[in-house]
Amino acid sequence: MVQITTLFSSAAAILLFGAVGTCQQQWGGPVNRAIVEQQLSDLKAAKVIPEVLPEFEPTSFIKLMYDDKPVVNAGDVIYPHQAINPPHVWFPAPREDAHYTLVLVDADAHVPLVRHWIVENVPGGKPGSSIRDNIPYTPYHGPTPPALTGKHRYVFALYEQPMVNQSLVPPIVGDPDRHRAFFDLDKFVTENNLTLVAATYVQAEHEDGYEGRGRAPSSVLAAASSSSNAASVGASSMSMMSSASAAPSSAV
Repeated sequence: MVQITTLFSSAAAILLFGAVGTCQQQWGGPVNRAIVEQQLSDLKAAKVIPEVLPEFEPTSFIKLMYDDKPVVNAGDVIYPHQAINPPHVWFPAPREDAHYTLVLVDADAHVPLVRHWIVENVPGGKPGSSIRDNIPYTPYHGPTPPALTGKHRYVFALYEQPMVNQSLVPPIVGDPDRHRAFFDLDKFVTENNLTLVAATYVQAEHEDGYEGRGRAPSSVLAAASSSSNAASVGASSMSMMSSASAAPSSAV
C-alpha cells in the first residue's frame, strides 16, 4: 500500500492514522476488484472516460483524504477551503518494484486541461512514501473554479512508469507554476511512456477568496497580517517601556 502524505495538524494526524489502519484492513493485500470496478464505473458515469481518460483496464485504485474531509469517494464535492493542502493519497501498487506518477487535472476549465499537481517517482514498495520525499514535477494548486462555471471535475490519474527515478519530459524550465493551462495529458503520457493503472475524481465549485496552492483567502491573509502588525507594534511599545524602566538597574 503506497501512501502519499503531507504536513497536517495534530488533530488531523490522529484522524489520519485511524483512517490508515482502516484502509489497510479494507484495502490491503490483493487488489479489491469491487473497489476497482466501482471507480471505473464512476469514471464512466461522469464521462471522465472518455472525455479526459481513455478506456483502460485498472489494476489498482485510489483513495483520498483531505484534512477536513476524511475519506473521499469518487464524485464527492470538495470546497476550496477544504483543499488548500494536497490530499493524502493511497493506492495498492500493482508492482512494488516500480515507480508511479500521480497527475491531477481540472477537466472543466475554460481552456483544455489545466494541470494542478504532478508527482513523479512514487515508489511502489515504500509503504510510507511521502510527497515530501519527492520534488513534484508540478507543485500542488488547490481547486479554484471561476464563479458561475458550476462544478468542475478534478481528475486524479495514477500511472506506472517504465523505469524508476524517471525524469519526466518535457523538462520544466523556469517557474513550475507557470503554463499550467492547455496541458496535453495524452501527449505527456505518450512521451513518458506511462501506463494508466487507476483513476478517480472529485468535484469542486467556486468559493470566494480562495486562490489554492496552499494559500488561505485574501481576507484571511489580510486579517492575519493586520493582527501580526498590531502585535508587533504592541510588542515594540512594551519593549521600549521595559527598556526604559530597566535602564537604572542595568547601569549598576
